[in-house]
Amino acid sequence: VGAPKWLMAFNKKPEDLTMTVIEGTHNWDFTNPQYFLGSIDEKMVRDQLFMGVIDNKLNVLGSDIHQVGLDVTAKMVEEHEEASLITVYYGSDVSEEDAQKLVDALAEVYGDCDVELQYGGQPLYYYLIAVE
Repeated sequence: VGAPKWLMAFNKKPEDLTMTVIEGTHNWDFTNPQYFLGSIDEKMVRDQLFMGVIDNKLNVLGSDIHQVGLDVTAKMVEEHEEASLITVYYGSDVSEEDAQKLVDALAEVYGDCDVELQYGGQPLYYYLIAVE
């Protein structure tokens, strides 16, 4: 779950950066994720929205990182009905307190699963969530 920065080469600068993606060559830089602007899989992405990506595909998009974490986990659990463990690795830009709130919410929703919190320290994504 993250919100990567967006870099794009334009032939001419667009007037409205929230419009759908411009035809042509695009360069996406996922190395410094804070905010993302552009369009992926025909879903509109605007400034300060967070993406939930599963298997390299955009699955969840929202303005609340906590809700995106819940929603993307729900989609993963749906795909893995026998899931017994959910592990949340929180990144360097997330406080342990905020990460614990997400883990507590997941534990409440998925009472049959063990839910663990680990500090991942990753700079690129707020959360990496594993469902096993």
